Amino acid sequence: MSEKKVSSKIAQPYAEALLETAFSSNNLQKVTDDIQNIKNTISSSAELSRALNNPLLTIKNKQIIINKLFKDKISSLTLNFLMLIIERKRAVLIEAICKQFITLSYNKSGITIANVISSTPFTEQQYSLLVKKVQEIANSKQVQLNVEIDRELIGGFTIQIGSQIIDSSLKGQLKQMASHLEIA
Repeated sequence: MSEKKVSSKIAQPYAEALLETAFSSNNLQKVTDDIQNIKNTISSSAELSRALNNPLLTIKNKQIIINKLFKDKISSLTLNFLMLIIERKRAVLIEAICKQFITLSYNKSGITIANVISSTPFTEQQYSLLVKKVQEIANSKQVQLNVEIDRELIGGFTIQIGSQIIDSSLKGQLKQMASHLEIA
């Protein structure tokens, strides 16, 4: 089993516990916004990511870092949750827990998440058209696109909605051609 699947499996119960707590206290939207902020901060800072993943950094020091970064920016519920995660020596999973939580929260709110990998950034018009198309495909009123740029796709993009994958990338088309040529 890959390391990503293992961390995802471990992150799931934490994300579910936070979702249940946020929902039962009528703070789901606030906590979702907090978690999105935390995820964005961690993924955009290699230094913060290294600190949270550093086994030589003490639990107390990791909590101090998180407290300084987020104390006035997130709810006490979310901050206490982060402190608990660090206390349980799961700081390395914070980003995975955030991703799981966002997915669960959007599902609970009826928002469809589509992970899009593109060879180039979308214009505003392309983005709007893609949102409308994903809404049609998923039969959903609300859609959240998570766009990632991957220059190796050469051209085009891929969309993942749940377990459904739509691959319009040049790389995907070349792979498909190669597999057809091997059969012939």
